Amino acid sequence: MLALTSNNFLIPKFPRKKPNYISNKSSSPSLQENNFPPIKVGKRVVLVRHGQSTWNEQGRIQGSSNFSILTQKGETQADISRQMLLNDTFDVCFASPLARSRRTAEVIWDTRKQEIITDFDLREIDLYSFQGLLKHQGKEKFGEAYIKWQKDAPNFNIDGHYPVRELWDRARNCWTKILDHEGESVLVVAHNAINQALVATAIGIFSITPFLLKCFLCQLGLGTEYFRNLIQSNCGVTVLEFSPQAEEESPHVCLNRLNQTPKSPIAAISSGGRKSSKRIILACHGSMQRSIEPIPSGTVQGGTCYWGCLPTKQKGKEMEGNWDLITRSPEEFASMLTDCENSMGHSATASQALANAIELYH
Repeated sequence: MLALTSNNFLIPKFPRKKPNYISNKSSSPSLQENNFPPIKVGKRVVLVRHGQSTWNEQGRIQGSSNFSILTQKGETQADISRQMLLNDTFDVCFASPLARSRRTAEVIWDTRKQEIITDFDLREIDLYSFQGLLKHQGKEKFGEAYIKWQKDAPNFNIDGHYPVRELWDRARNCWTKILDHEGESVLVVAHNAINQALVATAIGIFSITPFLLKCFLCQLGLGTEYFRNLIQSNCGVTVLEFSPQAEEESPHVCLNRLNQTPKSPIAAISSGGRKSSKRIILACHGSMQRSIEPIPSGTVQGGTCYWGCLPTKQKGKEMEGNWDLITRSPEEFASMLTDCENSMGHSATASQALANAIELYH
């Protein structure tokens, strides 16, 4: 589910895996307290996945291999992301060393003069013997192991490694380096899986920990069971905002945007090559007039609407969460919704939709 806050944020609300009151000493490996370094000023971090690669196009398992490059479509996607972020003022860019992400970063970074920082921990998930195989070859060659990867990825083991668990550890290391950097506005260009892990380890649920007759509120990152629940599309943009807290405390984290792409949510979409049979469209209204007052960071500005698109089923089975946030003007929003109403027979009006619509259709 997504919740709309008073500041027009779209915030994901996940089912709790544990009771509301959790001890820091919980033995569950899925919930870990965010021990991020304290920050003195707020930070805005923009995550971008690389554009379509040659191995994406072929349906080949890439992992952390470095043999694929951007397709022409991938180059175009990267340029669209550049345009989407053209007015953003970035202090620094961190990028994966793999060619597909490095090239995407170069396109987006464009004429900015600061050097791109390459971080090996931002590489894609290590999939060892799976890498380079077409997906059907993985199933044929590894049988049960491949099924485990598909159905229970956090507990999937290959070549003596647990790739998803390793990925989560790497993501936490990345956050330490990103938050320790002096830059206040940070661009990170990487990959689907590592970006999922970065989002999951940053956001999460809150727990109250009793200690010496006092209670402390701490934020717990989402565990490895959320792998594939936060899918990042090619060149999808995710934004997180970090606010400083009391001295020596980890920053508060707000998910401002998740997987924003230029695609219309009414157009047919897929995830990992699998078509979605049902979707939920979520949207929060935009400001209908430009305010003369300063607009707080993260709010919807000047007549802009944020769309959310959440596939709920694929071929009759429950589907992991995945939504695209698309920026549109109120006029485009109303026109697109009207098209949807005409095709689906919904009675909701555009004005009702602009006041936080949720539409479910096949």
